[in-house]
Amino acid sequence: MNQYTLAVWFPGALLLLLLTLKLADVLTWSWWWITTPVWLPTVLMLGFLAAVAVIGVVKPNGRFSLDQRRPPGGTVRLGGLRANDPR
Repeated sequence: MNQYTLAVWFPGALLLLLLTLKLADVLTWSWWWITTPVWLPTVLMLGFLAAVAVIGVVKPNGRFSLDQRRPPGGTVRLGGLRANDPR
């Protein structure tokens, strides 16, 4: 059994186990906890993607920037003017 198969199989099996125990009145947990194997991976992935997005926007020197790419030479053209033009 490879890792992908285990990653898909385990949450499904855990959900079936928790659902069976809840319906048999063995567990008195909230339905939110019973369905955790369904929504927890999605919440964790969205949190990870949000953290990557925030880290990708903040420069290492702590300055906020949406565009960190610069063309060769270090100047950016803005409507025919260069960004470091003293005009």
